[in-house]
Amino acid sequence: MKSQWENYNKNLLEYLTVITQNNYISNLFYDTPFLVLSRAIAAIPDDAFTVTQWEEAANYLLREKIAFSSSQQAIHYLSVLGWSVSVTPYILLEDRTKFIGKSWQNKKNTI
Repeated sequence: MKSQWENYNKNLLEYLTVITQNNYISNLFYDTPFLVLSRAIAAIPDDAFTVTQWEEAANYLLREKIAFSSSQQAIHYLSVLGWSVSVTPYILLEDRTKFIGKSWQNKKNTI
């Protein structure tokens, strides 16, 4: 009998889309609160997806290049991040961009 995630041909983003009850992968980024994603991610066994799949998912969700040494590290990182952030990845990115912009302006003004 196939494991639940094996039906997704090792496509982690597709699997996350289905288990979070979204219609499109883009909904993971724009519409799904990180808390929901972290719960789904925490329930995935370490050996279900490769490190590369986890890196691709993290890069997509966070819009940042992240490397992991193991699937276990990726699951832990994304799960913990989700527990501390209640907004969607898109809102997180927007807030981070605004913060970095303000921070840069402050540095620019003090130089």
